[in-house]
Amino acid sequence: MEVHTDLWGPSPTQSLGGRKYYIAFTDDSTCYTTLTILRSKDEALNAYKAYAAWAHTQHGVQIKRLRSDCGGEYTGGEFTKFLKEQGTERRLTTHDTPQHNGVAESLNCCLVEHMHAVLHQSGLPKMLWVEALHFVIWVKNRTLTWALGNVTPFEKLTGKKPNIAGVPEWGQHVWVHTAANSKLDTCVATAHWVGYDGDSTHAHRIYWTEQCKVSVERDVKFTALSTTVSIPTPIPTPPSAPAPATLSGAPSITPERQQPPAATDSGEEEVEVEDELVDATPPPEPAQQPRKSKSGQATQPTCQSSRVRKPSQYAKRLISGEGTADGTEHRPPGWHADYATNFTSVTRLLPDFDSPNTLGAYHTDVEEAAAVANLLL
Repeated sequence: MEVHTDLWGPSPTQSLGGRKYYIAFTDDSTCYTTLTILRSKDEALNAYKAYAAWAHTQHGVQIKRLRSDCGGEYTGGEFTKFLKEQGTERRLTTHDTPQHNGVAESLNCCLVEHMHAVLHQSGLPKMLWVEALHFVIWVKNRTLTWALGNVTPFEKLTGKKPNIAGVPEWGQHVWVHTAANSKLDTCVATAHWVGYDGDSTHAHRIYWTEQCKVSVERDVKFTALSTTVSIPTPIPTPPSAPAPATLSGAPSITPERQQPPAATDSGEEEVEVEDELVDATPPPEPAQQPRKSKSGQATQPTCQSSRVRKPSQYAKRLISGEGTADGTEHRPPGWHADYATNFTSVTRLLPDFDSPNTLGAYHTDVEEAAAVANLLL
């Protein structure tokens, strides 16, 4: 296989371990990238030996060609001797033509830009650029690339589809379990998550702000300190104009355009006099006041029937004198021949005579009934 490599540095800020350089190796077959942090440029040979041994042992491949620039770290005597021993051909680019080693050069540009974005977003110190760089490489190997199509470099190399669901935000606050405190102290401490550990499975790299160091931890709880909730702004609706009130059942009247009056032979205008329209709408009836009972409390208005009430047979026998001591007709005070005509109006104020139980109420209220009858006459 063919491998593209380039060395980047020095960094203006040293890492926590005092390193300033890194060297990257990317193969053409899988586009998988391996990164090694260096203290100085003379460590490039040891980094390449470790990469060649990893490719041969883990994946059973031999590096056939190595493409790099004309830097002294690649053209030195020891580096050249090792390539000859391995049977690896060297492809060097011409000076001042980085486009000949475009895979490695463009990779450096993308890595540095992503590293700047991660550090700026988290607000952590710049000395953590190595931790940010390892996280960027981890994400790059597990995302799609144009050269492979619908396959990631990690899947191309290992044959397993990566799962990047729920990847934490780099530099976010986490709770880390600590067992060194006493029984009365808290068992957790706050720190920053700076990536996964490459040498351990299911382990996290944690940055401690107070101690200014990075450690590998297992018991980590991810919690967000703040939650952003977006509330949509309601769109105001213009008020609708009220519809004009019309009488139910009345025909709609459309105003007609008035024509100018025609002129007569004498030169005077002929004027037509229209009859006045009589408003047939009856005036509104006054609202009925609720009738008060003898106790002084207002009673609720009830719906009265328009049916004409006639005296029952029992009431007629009582009025005719049936059941009286002298056998004469029993007429209430103020009764006359038109009593039958006004019986309906009087009975609305009196109890129902159809029931014998209400007969006593008639005798007690007869004076009030007579007074009402006089008013109706």
